Amino acid sequence: MTNTDNEQQTDGSDHLYAVVSDEEHAPPDDGEQQMSVSDQLAAFYGKEQAATGDEQQIQSSDLYSEEQGSAEDEKPAPRVVGIRFKPAGKVYDFDPGLFVLNQGDHVIVETEEGLVLGLVAVPPMLLEERKKSDSESRIYKKVFRLAGEKDFEQREKNIGMEKAAYNFCVNCIRELQLDMNLFSVESTFDAGKLTFFFTSDGRVDFRELVKVLVKEFHTRIEMRQVGIRNQAKMCGGMGRCGREICCSAFLEKFEPVSIRMAKEQNLSLNPTKISGLCGRLMCCLTFENETYMALREKFPGIGQTVRIPDGTVGRIIRHNVICSRVGIRIDETKEVEIDLNEISIVG
Repeated sequence: MTNTDNEQQTDGSDHLYAVVSDEEHAPPDDGEQQMSVSDQLAAFYGKEQAATGDEQQIQSSDLYSEEQGSAEDEKPAPRVVGIRFKPAGKVYDFDPGLFVLNQGDHVIVETEEGLVLGLVAVPPMLLEERKKSDSESRIYKKVFRLAGEKDFEQREKNIGMEKAAYNFCVNCIRELQLDMNLFSVESTFDAGKLTFFFTSDGRVDFRELVKVLVKEFHTRIEMRQVGIRNQAKMCGGMGRCGREICCSAFLEKFEPVSIRMAKEQNLSLNPTKISGLCGRLMCCLTFENETYMALREKFPGIGQTVRIPDGTVGRIIRHNVICSRVGIRIDETKEVEIDLNEISIVG
């Protein structure tokens, strides 16, 4: 019984009770026989008892309506869970439903590509705790189920098929003499589509290659050309620091990097020393750039005339931002490095 039905029943009972009450006080018609006092009292108390029963029915209906409303108010608050599909890949939000999920659990989720095996990167949390303006209006796809042994077996089969597809495609590229560098092949969880990732200096006519791949694997084929930085992220490797490259280890997206960042940090501008495996500027140049810029605001400009504690006047020739010191040239043959707090600007 819905709340609307309860309201309609209540309105009908009130109307019925009003009609009964009006009949109680209505004067008898002229043609109607007069009832004895005892009969009138019996009729009166009988109608009153019937009216009391109607009131009880109305009250019980209202009580049921309130209980039902409170039960609806106690629905669980909407939650979201963060799922990652690739190492250091972007985290996507899904509806966990009634599943109890912990960080590191493998789950099967619904996506536009079908069912996909993912890893819980962010445990379930209330939707209102998400700091996104569109959190309330978005419709999240649901977690289909927890991953089982058959799902891991399917993933191993997909990995084997990806290796075979890679080797076959490399041979086809060599035979067709295409100017492209294939570096990865990915399969959907249900093996319904194979995606071939490659890099190239320009556009590539791979229509003949796609025909050969479809004839060989009898599935959907997608050729995706990506940038050199994406190739480094997907393939991985070791940086000049001796650790795994940042984009493959933890960076979810690429930030813009400029040569000005290297200048702000007093790094060598030799391209071989500030470039990563991809041949582009290293992503780690962005990590401390804001800190350097904030600290540098306290320093006087290069070429500024200052006075050191012994009263000698010189010009600033360099900044040591980390140690909060400045290099000062006294004359053509003498240079000193003084703490920033020990100098005073002249003029």
